[in-house]
Amino acid sequence: MRLVALALVCGLVACGDDDGTVVPREDGVGTCSDGIDNDMDGAIDCADLSCAPLAICTRTDAGPDPEDAGPPPRDVGPAGCSVRVDATGFGITDSCGGADICICTPDASCETECNLCLSPGTCEAAFPRRYRIQPIYAYVPIVKPSGEAWDGDGSGPDLFVATSVDGGGRFETATAYDLTLDGDGEYPAAYSGSFGDFNMVSGSSIVVEVFDEDAVVDDLALECAGSADPTLARSRFIACEGDVGGVFALMLPL
Repeated sequence: MRLVALALVCGLVACGDDDGTVVPREDGVGTCSDGIDNDMDGAIDCADLSCAPLAICTRTDAGPDPEDAGPPPRDVGPAGCSVRVDATGFGITDSCGGADICICTPDASCETECNLCLSPGTCEAAFPRRYRIQPIYAYVPIVKPSGEAWDGDGSGPDLFVATSVDGGGRFETATAYDLTLDGDGEYPAAYSGSFGDFNMVSGSSIVVEVFDEDAVVDDLALECAGSADPTLARSRFIACEGDVGGVFALMLPL
């Protein structure tokens, strides 16, 4: 599971939709304090005219050197926001609070115990915003909640995940067929590349369901329902577990 999630570092910190060539810019807190000539005009950070109006370039350094009256060094400038990933690769700590989420340039090399933001990000409103929900893992117990075998011939279930927001935009993953029991006595299924993009507001209803695909009627194995809020958005992760199984999905800001 961790490796699947970490392959999506870009999405974890908001990469947006790929709709054409991106023109390099140097006019924000992050790009004006990273020590890089982002727009390749020969001027770096506060030496760039586009950065000059920013507060980080107009305040002075109160350091001990009386001759040092220029902009403060990068390491003591405004920190911006960060998105930390823990040792498991799943625990995400977004430094923004309230109704905000951290939006920043991703560091693709970050895997565990690191900051997913390549440079300080900005705290922006979590909602309304477009999010991508991508199921990555689901599991069910050895039998159905009724006590019956998943399939009539005694074989393992064929699981797929369906997701919808506010009752619309339903999408389904590919089906993982003929699953086998793992060491915990459960049937696990991993997914990649299947996702749905949704416009959300605070309080949007999110429903993630796990089904056993059958020839006639698909059996509902698990339903996970919840509401979109800034805390969930900052975690970038949907997790639902119980006696009837579990399902996990990334919730990525776009």
